[in-house]
Amino acid sequence: MNNFFKLVKVNLLEIFYNSRKKKKAGGGAGQAGTILLFLVLFAFVAFAVFTMAMGMGEAMAAVGLLPMLLLIALSFSTIFVLVLCIYRMPGFLFSFKDFDLLMSMPIKPSVILGSKLFTSYLENLGAAALVSLPFMIVYGIMTGAGIAYYLLMILICLFIPLLPMTVGGLLAFGLAKLATKLKMKNLVMIVGMVLVMGLAFAWSFGAQTLTETEGIMASLGMFNQIGSVLFTSRFFVEALSGPNLLSLLIFIGISLGLFALFILLFGRAFRHINTAMRQITGRRRKGKTAKIEVRSPLGALLHKEIRTYFGSFIYIFNTCVGVVLATLLAIVAVILGPTALSFLADLQMVGPDFAPFILMMIFSFFIACGNICAPSISIEGSRFYILRALPIDPKDVFRAKLLLHVIITLPLMVLDAAVLCAVLQFSLANTLLFIVYVAVFVVFIGTLGLSMNLKFPRLDYKDDMTAVKQSASVFSCIMIGMVLAFLPLLPLFLNWPMTLFSAGMIVLYAGAALLLWQFITHGGVRIFRSLQA
Repeated sequence: MNNFFKLVKVNLLEIFYNSRKKKKAGGGAGQAGTILLFLVLFAFVAFAVFTMAMGMGEAMAAVGLLPMLLLIALSFSTIFVLVLCIYRMPGFLFSFKDFDLLMSMPIKPSVILGSKLFTSYLENLGAAALVSLPFMIVYGIMTGAGIAYYLLMILICLFIPLLPMTVGGLLAFGLAKLATKLKMKNLVMIVGMVLVMGLAFAWSFGAQTLTETEGIMASLGMFNQIGSVLFTSRFFVEALSGPNLLSLLIFIGISLGLFALFILLFGRAFRHINTAMRQITGRRRKGKTAKIEVRSPLGALLHKEIRTYFGSFIYIFNTCVGVVLATLLAIVAVILGPTALSFLADLQMVGPDFAPFILMMIFSFFIACGNICAPSISIEGSRFYILRALPIDPKDVFRAKLLLHVIITLPLMVLDAAVLCAVLQFSLANTLLFIVYVAVFVVFIGTLGLSMNLKFPRLDYKDDMTAVKQSASVFSCIMIGMVLAFLPLLPLFLNWPMTLFSAGMIVLYAGAALLLWQFITHGGVRIFRSLQA
């Protein structure tokens, strides 16, 4: 048990702390600042959810369906945790780099697995509490519940993450199990996760159409449908609205039982899957000399970046989300047409001059979520000293990393933008404005990510997920990108000329990209040469 808590402590430090080297250099203030920023962001999101819950609670109370707030709390938190598990569990359970080190220690594999799952549970518990507690608190306020309700609320919240963790873990386990049987492991994992995203995307469009076209009663019908899928929702609602002790025990028993079955199933294959995922696959060609290719320094570095990118499932999956969502949006628009998608139909009703700017906001969000450059320095990890020791210009390293981002993101984003413009029948001027904006924003986000990763590198990670999702550079880029995504909507509130404002944004982002590139090729070179793996 002592080893278990030590491993949990190490896992938590790995999540919330960046590097021991920074501690030696007096980085305690930076650590405190990061934690403070996280707490402020958590409080802000919780307040936003609480405000939304109050509005929904008033609407539910007006039609006499206040207990639906509890079903909404469970539905939202389950979906949120499930999405996080799909993101986190593959890297957390199958791609951590200290697996061999841990296996060589006198620690049982069950203890290692338990520490990983418990750390994941703590993360998902925070996510579930962030989404569900505001709704449950609003229900308690509106019903005048006593202290017993709030104690029961805290108790039942502890078990909300278990069911989505079980489903997400089984998805990750199944894909990893299949990947170990095939040679192209990363391809299997990527295709499987993209299919899951596609199904979730299709479901969300159906749900959105339902809620927006038929009003609040249809929305309640949608949550009833979710409740029928979440077979534990009935016991959850009865336990809190009653309160009903028997329903509480049934909810806890089902959640714990299914999670225990998952642990039992995965525990038997934990070592085998992680070992198989590390094996080098492919047939060796006996008696044949490998083909020697001659490339320019930039070409060789770009080839290395491509191999690094497609060699990491975590790197691909966590940076292709925006591109995949934009492509799915374009495909749905082509197949169903704008009137079949509720929010696209609304754009048509608002007017042709307004729609492009809403899509600018949406595509800005997609691009910000898929910044390949933000972890591109950190992903080198312990191999960084090799890259730094090569007789090459660091500027070529930066060019290769930016080119990878542009090559993968720009063509698909521009194509998706052009398809949506054609489906929505934008004018030629609006089409060109939209496409140019998307192209410039892709380049700007790439330079922003590369410059932030030079300022906040993380080379001491244990798994790719830490570099790709838990570094300050990635977090900063996503936050900045999300804020900038709303800029195209400013003219709507300030009564500014929309076309002129958008053209100004294009010039601003292009100028910012040039300034960031100047920093990268001058100050970034000095930072690159001083970094230590």
